[in-house]
Amino acid sequence: MGGSGVGAYIAQVDRVLASAQGVFPTAGGPGSVQSQGPGVPAAPADSALSTGAGNAGDGYKRTWGTVTGLDAQTNGTSTAGAAEGQNGRAGATGVRQSAASAAAAIAPATGSPAGVKTLVTSMDDRLAAMQRQIESTKAQNQLLATRMRQMAMAYRQAAQASPASMFRGMGGGMGGGGMPSMGMGGGGGGLPGMGMFSKLPGMLTGQNSRRTNPLGDSVPGNFPSSYSGQGAENVRAAIRAALDRKGIRNPAARARWEAGMMLVAQRESNFRDVVNNSDSNALAGNPSGGPFQFIATTYRAYQEPGASPNHRDTFGQACAFINYAMRRYGVSIDGHDLASRIQQADPRRPPRGY
Repeated sequence: MGGSGVGAYIAQVDRVLASAQGVFPTAGGPGSVQSQGPGVPAAPADSALSTGAGNAGDGYKRTWGTVTGLDAQTNGTSTAGAAEGQNGRAGATGVRQSAASAAAAIAPATGSPAGVKTLVTSMDDRLAAMQRQIESTKAQNQLLATRMRQMAMAYRQAAQASPASMFRGMGGGMGGGGMPSMGMGGGGGGLPGMGMFSKLPGMLTGQNSRRTNPLGDSVPGNFPSSYSGQGAENVRAAIRAALDRKGIRNPAARARWEAGMMLVAQRESNFRDVVNNSDSNALAGNPSGGPFQFIATTYRAYQEPGASPNHRDTFGQACAFINYAMRRYGVSIDGHDLASRIQQADPRRPPRGY
């Protein structure tokens, strides 16, 4: 491979990396659900309908409370989608820049077969890194899209359960079936950047067919209170249920996640629901607790829709840990890099907070 051949090869690699980089959105943030609470007029004081109107008003308010919570989760998921897109672009940009730097450094040595081999190996590594970035971001967007579908079902169920005409006049507007329009940015009416990912091959997150709660989520029972006790086997059962919930079915992937998460729970709490009242989080009024030692704010940021609002709940923490590992540390959905990316999950290295 001569000098012109080396240049053509490097240019071709850069074109491939640039094409992959273009999959990720360059900018743009999500919109949000905008709605106005229902007004409930009072019945005339001398009307025999006063009691019935009051009861109906209470029903409106309860249902509206459910919708308000769904709005907050919808907006949070939309924001997470925008963040995933931007993080993915940043990672892809880094890979492309790294390839350019490596090529520039190695090119002077490509006059020999060994130099050419070094260049090709380096470029292969960058192409593989870009592929991993695409697969990781795609997996995150698939999870977020599943969450959006779950919330869409919850909106419809809330509409069907509400008194007639309750949702008329909402600021966000109503689509067919009682679901408010979500007003998302990024084009396409969905998660920002999802349109491009639909062109890429890959698995879709599976759905569990077990009992469903009001959000349409598949969970063991209505809520995971059965996993709120102490002990390693209780934590293990919660982890397995969380893997079901996240659609992680491959036996090897499940084994990697379970092994890493069991080690984290052992190191963090020895599989107990304990509260840390002595560290900086506790001094700031936000103590960590539960088997995975989540603080409330982090738990809420990575909470699985429909999981318990209690940030020390074992099943809820197991789901939140998976979400946190994939979003914060870029762990792949198959868990092959869990131990390498999170030291607390690596038995070959000493404990370290995550």
